[in-house]
Amino acid sequence: MASAEALRRVALPGGFVDDAGRVHDEVEIAILTGAGEEAILSAPADMCAAALITTLLAHGVRRIGTLRRVTNASVRDLLVQDREFLLIRLRELTLGPDMWVRVQCPRAECAQSMEIKLRLDTLPVTKRPVMARYAAFDDAIEFRLPTGDDQEAIAAAGHDGADASRFMLERCLRHRDTRRAVDVGALDAATIGAIELQMQEAAPDVTPEMDAVCPDCRHAFVAEVDLPFLILTQLRAATRRLEEEVHVLAWNYHWAESDILAMSRPKRARYVRLIEEQLDRFSTV
Repeated sequence: MASAEALRRVALPGGFVDDAGRVHDEVEIAILTGAGEEAILSAPADMCAAALITTLLAHGVRRIGTLRRVTNASVRDLLVQDREFLLIRLRELTLGPDMWVRVQCPRAECAQSMEIKLRLDTLPVTKRPVMARYAAFDDAIEFRLPTGDDQEAIAAAGHDGADASRFMLERCLRHRDTRRAVDVGALDAATIGAIELQMQEAAPDVTPEMDAVCPDCRHAFVAEVDLPFLILTQLRAATRRLEEEVHVLAWNYHWAESDILAMSRPKRARYVRLIEEQLDRFSTV
């Protein structure tokens, strides 16, 4: 069980609608433990980002509104933007609020690479609370916002580009009267564009844009960052020490692996530091 200090309550920028139509907008999230880190380490190298986010959030999310049984399925049903928001909060809680990201000057004659510091706890978030799972586009069609389950389905089907967009719409649109799926191929380009715009305007915005100035050519630009990808990459890199820490703690304290994996990274690090300090003292005697 996570300690009170390791738990945080956050308000979703969108919200989760359960099968009964109830909207849940508060989530309780916990610092990532060794079990969550191990799940990253053991994940297949070709696991899609959406599935990896599901794995992480299933370990970190303790409660969604009044729903205290959080499963992979319930995490998949969260809106894409809510999942990205929770991933940012999970990274902040586990590794701290400061994060350095590398961007490149967009001027072709420069293309200088640079690092910019992000404060995850101050990133702007545009909240757009949902009122129901589906919203009306017109008298005939209604839509819902994409979820993690949709992203995983797209990845599993191998779609990208225009095919991915069409596949997503086919999953998110339905006829208002029959609730049957809409044949997206029968819609004209103007209608599809209007639907996509309305969906975009209805969705919360958690994508960071950073004002940057190139240190070489002094060109000012706005850098868009794929924060979920960077966070997943960083968390994967940060877990590489896990097995070493488990070995040190099990060897010295004779603790069970499951007990060690139940600890958070900071707690494990404190014990490992104590062992290292004691070994240093013994080596100087």
